Amino acid sequence: MAFADRNKEEKFLSQHRDATAEHLGWACLLGAAIMIGFIWQDTLMSASGYKAINIRLFGALPVSALAWYLSRNLVARRFISYISAFFWLSYACFTIAIFITYEPGPYGLTSSAGLGSFLLILFGIFAFSNLRFLASLLVGLLILSVYTVSVALWTKVVFVDFIMGDFLTAVALLIGAAVKTLFTDRARRRQFETSEQLSESYNTVEQQVRERTSELTGEITSRKHAEETLRKSEDRLRTLIEGTQALILSVDINGYFTYANDSVTRVLGYKSSEEVIGKSYLHFVHTEDRARVLNTFAHQISTQQPSSTQEFRVIDKKGESKWFSFLSTPVIKDGQVVGQNGVAQNISERKQLEEELMKSEEKFRLITENMVDCIALVDTSGTYQYVTPSYSKTLGYGPADMIGSNGFSLTHPDDLERVLNSAWKVMSKGWSKQTMKRDFATRMATMYPWRSWRGY
Repeated sequence: MAFADRNKEEKFLSQHRDATAEHLGWACLLGAAIMIGFIWQDTLMSASGYKAINIRLFGALPVSALAWYLSRNLVARRFISYISAFFWLSYACFTIAIFITYEPGPYGLTSSAGLGSFLLILFGIFAFSNLRFLASLLVGLLILSVYTVSVALWTKVVFVDFIMGDFLTAVALLIGAAVKTLFTDRARRRQFETSEQLSESYNTVEQQVRERTSELTGEITSRKHAEETLRKSEDRLRTLIEGTQALILSVDINGYFTYANDSVTRVLGYKSSEEVIGKSYLHFVHTEDRARVLNTFAHQISTQQPSSTQEFRVIDKKGESKWFSFLSTPVIKDGQVVGQNGVAQNISERKQLEEELMKSEEKFRLITENMVDCIALVDTSGTYQYVTPSYSKTLGYGPADMIGSNGFSLTHPDDLERVLNSAWKVMSKGWSKQTMKRDFATRMATMYPWRSWRGY
């Protein structure tokens, strides 16, 4: 039943392990709640109830806690099926042990309560554990074997009667649940395969939408042709447009929405496009950007500009703002602009990075402009590419004077050969920080002051 594609099979198994871990976590919480909830009844059901309490406190609850922790541990996720099988098998053994402590009595292992608890665990393995068919069948058979052996060893029932009655009931439940699990496994694989096909189709459709949108942007240079093309393509593109992640919308000449795809309503925080259509697009534009956006909109209409791109902030229903890049094209009918179509993409992350870069550049600028040390960047030919403003105070030459000039032109003639040799050694070491730290004293040719320089 495995997929031929290894990547697809691994993705399916990964999703199945995640679902099994989720089921196991809830099973642990439910099992712990049941164990805690029945503690107060143990001493009422049997004189040996304290033994049942010990089993609950020092057996079932620690196993629940351990299994719950492992279900949340990503490192253990690859072994989650074994962990789940261990949990269910352990819980079955603890439950059987608890009912053995009630023997003999009305709450013994073969009583309606004992049998019901056992069948409930057996059913849970197939219906709630999310284990695959073979694993759930193996665990179910092991639990049935433990229960049967326990009845034979610790109860006084007629074993033949037990086999013909409760045992056959448990076997029937196990077979039915196993068959159901087998079909569930196959259905789960078919569902996954269908989902993958839909995902591939979605990606294809999205690519087609982007290509078609680009084509439409070029086609609207001819107003009449663009209008006719848009009318003929509307029905053909509707399904494609609704599936894209891009925001696609249309407004009339007054700026009111006439169309919005699902991505628009999702970004703005509405449930359907009907809640957006009829509203002004300026209602969703940040107040600081509205004047600029409105001017661009009006200019495009008045000049019939084929396309226009601008960036502005959009405010959703909750009042949160996001940056979008918006490409708009006019809708022209009979030589007159009657509205606009637009495609928008979320650029919030890019804007955040740009802001951080500006802050970093400003910080670097302030440091270099106010530092006392002279720092320069030269290429392999010795030409200055960058110098700090501190050169003006030290040498009397500003960045404008030095950038583009030779880095050794100001060196005193008596020091030039030694400085060139030192610089060549620095550059020939591969520019690593460990090998390029070299101090060398030199005199500059202007006033011949001695200077100590370090190459990096």
